[in-house]
Amino acid sequence: MADRLKKEKLCDILCMIPIILFVLSILIVRLHLFSMPMTNIYWSEATNDSTLSDLFNYWKAITIIGVACLAVLVFIIAYFKDSIRFKKSFLYIPVLVYVLFVLISYAFSDYKYFALRGMSEHFEGTFVLLSYMIMVIFLASVVDSEKRLKTVVYSAICVALLLGILGITQATGHDFFSTAVGQKLMTPNYMLDTGVKSWDMIDILAASGQKAYDFSFTEGEVYQTVYNINYVPLYLSLLVPLAAACFLSFTNSSKKYRSLAVISLVIYGLFLYNYFTANSASGYFGLFTIFFAAIIVTHTYFKKWIKQLLCLLLVLGLIMGLTTERWLPEIKSTFNIGINIFTEKVFGDSGEIPSPEQFENLPGRTIPYIDYIESEDNRLDFSMNGNVLRVTRDTEKGAYELSDIEGNPLYITSTDIDEGWYQILDDRFHDYALVTIGNSGENSYFAVKTRWDVWQFRYNGEKFVYLNQVGKEASLRKVPHSHLIKDYNFATMRGLIWDTTIPLLKDYIIKGAGADCFTFVYPQNDYATKYNLHGILVLNEVTDKAHNLYMQYWVNTGLISLLAWLTMVGYYLVGAAKQFRKRGFVDFCDFVNGGIFCGICGFLAVALFNDGSVNTMPMFYTMLGTGLAINMRDKWPGDEPVGETSGSDGADPGEGKKKGKKAKTAAEVMPEM
Repeated sequence: MADRLKKEKLCDILCMIPIILFVLSILIVRLHLFSMPMTNIYWSEATNDSTLSDLFNYWKAITIIGVACLAVLVFIIAYFKDSIRFKKSFLYIPVLVYVLFVLISYAFSDYKYFALRGMSEHFEGTFVLLSYMIMVIFLASVVDSEKRLKTVVYSAICVALLLGILGITQATGHDFFSTAVGQKLMTPNYMLDTGVKSWDMIDILAASGQKAYDFSFTEGEVYQTVYNINYVPLYLSLLVPLAAACFLSFTNSSKKYRSLAVISLVIYGLFLYNYFTANSASGYFGLFTIFFAAIIVTHTYFKKWIKQLLCLLLVLGLIMGLTTERWLPEIKSTFNIGINIFTEKVFGDSGEIPSPEQFENLPGRTIPYIDYIESEDNRLDFSMNGNVLRVTRDTEKGAYELSDIEGNPLYITSTDIDEGWYQILDDRFHDYALVTIGNSGENSYFAVKTRWDVWQFRYNGEKFVYLNQVGKEASLRKVPHSHLIKDYNFATMRGLIWDTTIPLLKDYIIKGAGADCFTFVYPQNDYATKYNLHGILVLNEVTDKAHNLYMQYWVNTGLISLLAWLTMVGYYLVGAAKQFRKRGFVDFCDFVNGGIFCGICGFLAVALFNDGSVNTMPMFYTMLGTGLAINMRDKWPGDEPVGETSGSDGADPGEGKKKGKKAKTAAEVMPEM
């Protein structure tokens, strides 16, 4: 018996190590210096020899891959030791389909280097996506007792608790990562080119009131260790209802565990505080979804849990009151749809194309609306206000010729106001643009000058290319938009990103562009639209994600993989709903499953406005795998031997009853529901 108990305890420890490390991965913040083949990437100023840096993503990705490898090893050992077994489940079908199309997308990707390893500031490549699936299967297989379930739940809550404490320092303007100690934890103590150790440099900067890392976050915004304020509510959507579920479980157990209920309530409040101080509008939609899901799950228990539910609502109201200055302005600005102040100021209230008298205005001083810029063969079309300025290259004469779209020639003349620039003697273009020809090294170029920018184009022998602001050449085309979203500034320019991404989806039905390759297929050369929105301020801004998990997955690994992923998640949600109807809330496992169910619903809602990343997905897949395991409780091993029960009262966090006493079932311990 002793040998068996020892063997089971060792197996528990062995199986829990990969899971705990998987959850811990989101805590990692560590500097990584690297290079990537970026010379031929037109929208990046980096080259193959450039040194890039990363703090939040690379080492998380490496840890995730390493943990998945460890999980495979542990599974193999435990399987052949007869300490673990496969559970027959429909789950494997969507997981295998998803894995298959992730691999197909990599095999056919035009960006294999990045599809395998991931893009900078993401690192969520093929290896990481496969690692996620390994961990889901591992969790669903090894979480087969209440003891193991508690280990997973308490590990996740403890990690989020540490992040919550860190979030308090950020919300109060005393960010731990802004201190010398915090910055040293993020930085290896390596030798700089100046001959000074990096830690010594951090001390030198701190003494003069400076920091080695100056994050772009506004003071008081909470980003924790997850890289972006939008990711805080994304992963906390999973933990807020889980903490609430623990509170309900403990308050419905024997009185000696009520202290744990108080602790759970405090943790629940801490999570909510971080949720609101992250100041992410998308998170509020997720919170509403969680609330709605919780009503559906618990509506038959309102009368029995009235005091506990009122406590949860009271804490929610208290936190909202304390953070009103954070969330209320964000809500107002986000949902004030229909007011586009910037457009009104720049283009006029009427939105009509002006029709000035012949050359009454100064040339090139009126801001144009640029419809599109397109180069094809030996011509360049620069469309403004619905009129196309066509530039063609006469290779025999070595000259540039100007005309409208119908081929009618346009005439130019010099101007005294802008030396070296020529005004176009045509009402359709005169007020909006100037043109010139210049030389850059051995190459000549044609340039168009508008109110906010100078557009330089070089003819490379085949077509015109645009010389962008990072000093690289970009091919130009008319970028399609769905026109389903009218306000491009909606939700911090998500309107533009979504409206531009939707036309891409039809190209990735079967296979995707490759894991983490969204950046490369999104039209970064949509300079005309960027110019119309914010002039040169965002002209070189790179859109590296869809800000929508579903479109992101669709483009990266294809529609079929997305459907497989949704099937996997849906399989859990349907299974959990059946469990609630079949069992209700009897023990700790049921309460945890209710928290996970509401959390995943909230996560899916927030994911409409945010993409997944190595900063958030480990927590998601931990909850998903755990929830799947709970749904398969009928496949868990039988009761443990006397003296090694798993705290079957449904709320006892201990390891079981004292040896020699008969173990009780959850139904015997829990009060009548």
